[in-house]
Amino acid sequence: MKLSQAVFLFVLFHVSWQKTTPSDPYYIAGVVEFAPFDTEESELTLLNDVMEMEKIIFHPDAEETDIIVFPEYILKEKVYTYVPDPEDKITPCDKLDYQYLLSEVSCYARSAKKYIVINLFEKVLCESGPKCSKDGIINYNTNVVFDRNGTVISRYRKTHLYYTEYEKATLKKPDLSTFTTDFGVTFGHFICFDLNFYTPAQQLADQGITDFVYPTYWFQEFPFQTALQLHQGWAHANNVNFLSAGGSYPFTQTTGSGIFAGKHGALKTIISEVPTRKILVAKVPKLKYNYKPLVLESKVFDSQEIPERKTGIQWKRDYNLDLMITELIEASTLKTEKKLCHNDFCCDFSIEKIKRFTERSHSTYEYRMVAYEGPGTFHRVETGEFGICALVACTNSKLSSCGRIFTDDVKTVANDFYFNKIQIKGSYKKREKILVMPSTVDSEFNPLPVDSYKYSKEEVGDLLEYEIKLTKPKVDILTFGLYGNYFVEKVSLHNSRPVEEKIRYRVEL
Repeated sequence: MKLSQAVFLFVLFHVSWQKTTPSDPYYIAGVVEFAPFDTEESELTLLNDVMEMEKIIFHPDAEETDIIVFPEYILKEKVYTYVPDPEDKITPCDKLDYQYLLSEVSCYARSAKKYIVINLFEKVLCESGPKCSKDGIINYNTNVVFDRNGTVISRYRKTHLYYTEYEKATLKKPDLSTFTTDFGVTFGHFICFDLNFYTPAQQLADQGITDFVYPTYWFQEFPFQTALQLHQGWAHANNVNFLSAGGSYPFTQTTGSGIFAGKHGALKTIISEVPTRKILVAKVPKLKYNYKPLVLESKVFDSQEIPERKTGIQWKRDYNLDLMITELIEASTLKTEKKLCHNDFCCDFSIEKIKRFTERSHSTYEYRMVAYEGPGTFHRVETGEFGICALVACTNSKLSSCGRIFTDDVKTVANDFYFNKIQIKGSYKKREKILVMPSTVDSEFNPLPVDSYKYSKEEVGDLLEYEIKLTKPKVDILTFGLYGNYFVEKVSLHNSRPVEEKIRYRVEL
């Protein structure tokens, strides 16, 4: 081998393993869409899951990553483990008194020299309480963060439980968990359903945290809470980096992972019709620099396009829709100017459609404008309050068909028109705790690329004036609008009802 070749190979090897530093304008992140194994033997399931995690961490696609995030709930119910207190700076790889999962991932992090985030079911010793078992154990849904040495440096116990988790515990005072990396970024973290509430998610963003890791097992709900739609909207409205790793089991409504760079939008996303195990990798901009990330852009517009659809993903309908003030846009109406009000909350719509087919040989969506301010539920699991101005797709002219999609037995779906203009404005009263997000989703369950719309906010007296405006023509819109979350402070019946009553109630249903 010539000397010049040897020098080149040395430099190439050195560069490929060089860590990102605090002075670099970006870091390299990986999020994993992960389909869990499902066997009757819990230990076999765990072994398979852990082996697949190892393959992903050491896969060539992950080689340059500084941090890798795995989803929520991919390690099944029967697998519980103690988790060391981060203040004790314990490396489970060296401690044989921790569960196999924890010690193995600790070793992977140390060997790969990466920050690794996993989600698991934690067990903690207890003496009494409604969720303390006869064996003196209480359980939490918990994130664990390992540094490049495999040391546990952060832990977070889920605050807002979903209905499948009633037997888990929550802390009386929620965690506000963060960790700081050697590449100069401090991350906040929380889990799945927490995203809909002020504490800890929005509270961390309001405190100035600019980067988040987010294990989730998200259940799709049309038209405002599909996974990537909500994740991009939250990241965009807060202008934060958001690394969402999703469990992949689309037959039960769960799929969707992405890397989002605030106002820049999505860097990488995946939403799948079949169970998938895949790592997405991207260079994520550190917000104090002017680094321009490589973002997802709109496809070249084709007015005759028959859009792709994803019909293999199961979904829920948001029944809050039936409370809203709505108005159908007649199929023959090409221009609409409308102020729609729910009590004293008003939304202004300006919509322009351009006809593209003279004869219909396919199914087509109808569209309704919706306006609403008031109480409702998140997935019929927790209550909240909302302010919504949006255009939503419906499979026919009835309101009950909105928040639904054409299923795979409908062979061809192609709107008779495309949208050349959508401009929606909403006037929101100033509140101490409020987040108004851009809310967009297309026929493939993806949010619209941010180069195809403009989202803005302006303070006018005691009002916050929000606007979302389509900037490129679009054929296959399912949702386009403003989704406001008012973060109402309340006592959660879901988390406080005694576990015995919850289980009985669920059985009776």
